[in-house]
Parts: sequence; structure tokens; C-alpha cells
Amino acid sequence: MDVEDFDCDDWRRTEALMWMLFENDEHREDISHFLNHGSKDISPDFMKESKEKVNLLDHLRTTHTWLRRSINLHPAVWMRLVFTTPSRHFQLSDRFLRAYSEWRHLKAQASGGINVSFSCQPPLCSGDTMTVSIDYFLHSTTLNFPFSQEIKIKLIDDLGEYAEKSPKKKIETNIRSCR
Repeated sequence: MDVEDFDCDDWRRTEALMWMLFENDEHREDISHFLNHGSKDISPDFMKESKEKVNLLDHLRTTHTWLRRSINLHPAVWMRLVFTTPSRHFQLSDRFLRAYSEWRHLKAQASGGINVSFSCQPPLCSGDTMTVSIDYFLHSTTLNFPFSQEIKIKLIDDLGEYAEKSPKKKIETNIRSCR
């Protein structure tokens, strides 16, 4: 599994969060251990020296209790998690942001954009499939998206659905409407 492959079906929890949030951190081992096992057996030095990181890890594990399980999720779910978590808790990895923006740019050039289609099981969701633009999916704080449930996600190329009509057609339409 390559966390820099945004088109794959899933990223593992520890690798995804380490790449997006803690890429160049000298305490990678302690952070990884905290993600996997909580604060038990963490070095006291890390707990003292890295209060902000400990607070972020604790915030993620208490706010999103499902993160305590070792799980693989679609990259869009991991990105939604970090993009909708209040930024005062962390700073995104520069390498992640560069890779993400390059991927988004290439997708936009190739197909006009990306939509995210997702569905989850009742009672939290209706079971229906919902399709929204990737930007709305990643950044909306009002989108009802239950992280804790098993959710099926699929990225769909826009395929120019919103492409502008050619100027020639616009002119012909305007001439007809004037007549």
C-alpha cells in the first residue's frame, strides 16, 4: 500500500495519519505507538516534550473512538478527517499537501474534477448512495458522514459535466432568441 496513491482503495490508519500529520517528526515511533496502543508504555520524555502532539493524538482517539481499531479506509475518508478536524490541533505535512494538490490538479485537467460517491448502512444513513464534489466531501462540516460506520466510497471522474458550452453555440442561441 502506497499512501501517496490517492486513487487506491484504502490507506492503513497509522501510515495515513503519520504521512498527513507527522511525516518529519523525530518521535515517529512514539507517535505510531500512541496511535496503536494509546498512551500506555509511551516514553515519559515524549509525553513531556511533545504536549501538543500528545494532545492531538488524544483528541483524535477520544473524538473518533473508531481510530483505536487498526483499520484501512479510503484515502478520501482520511483526508476528510484531517481537513475537518480543527486546525489548532495540528499542521498538515507539507509533502502530503503538495502530493494532494498535484493529484487534484491532474484530475481536474484530465476530467474536469472529481466527485465522491458514498453510501453507508442504516440507521445512521438511509443506505442510499450520495454523490457530491470532492471539495464539498473533504471540507464540509455539515455533511452527515458517520466515520464510525463501514462506508463504501468511490471516486468518480467528472468527465466535463460542468464544461462550458462552446462560444459558437452561445452566439447561435443568442441570435435565435433575438429573432
